[in-house]
Amino acid sequence: MSRMRADLAAVRQELRAHNISVMETQENQDGDSVHYPYVLRGQRGNFTIQRDAVKAEIGRRLNRYIMEVIRG
Repeated sequence: MSRMRADLAAVRQELRAHNISVMETQENQDGDSVHYPYVLRGQRGNFTIQRDAVKAEIGRRLNRYIMEVIRG
């Protein structure tokens, strides 16, 4: 769990360092993608990522975290 928290903290710190604010996520109607509205230098934008890509990345990270716990 500490590794997950550390990774999340690093992402948040990196976003803050670049003055990027991410708003609440939104799912499109067909459910195939996730939209992340953000604000950068006062300008609003939208980052969209396919749900399958999110699932794959989560799977890779969970596998890595689990292996770290098993190895001790």
